[in-house]
Amino acid sequence: GAAAEQARHWVELVAQGTVEAFVTAVEQIPGLSKVGCDQLATDIAYLKGILAMLSDTPYPVLSDLARLLHVDLGEYSAAMATVESPAHLGLYKALRGKRA
Repeated sequence: GAAAEQARHWVELVAQGTVEAFVTAVEQIPGLSKVGCDQLATDIAYLKGILAMLSDTPYPVLSDLARLLHVDLGEYSAAMATVESPAHLGLYKALRGKRA
């Protein structure tokens, strides 16, 4: 009914806000070691799992980030050409500079 639709709408808004806050936090990370990349990828996987339980909306920025955290730096530019969320290219370029 209407109440269920409204609740679903609110859950979607919370999920979207959570992803936006996460992306903002990633943007503020000054640098990432190999261990830092691994931990951030683990955090992304956890967040994606929670979001999958709450929402049907895919958040491709999270998949892109997880993949780019483990791409060999020599192949990073090619990997950026295949991202699912091109709206976040600035973030992806910055992530390249943060990786050690």
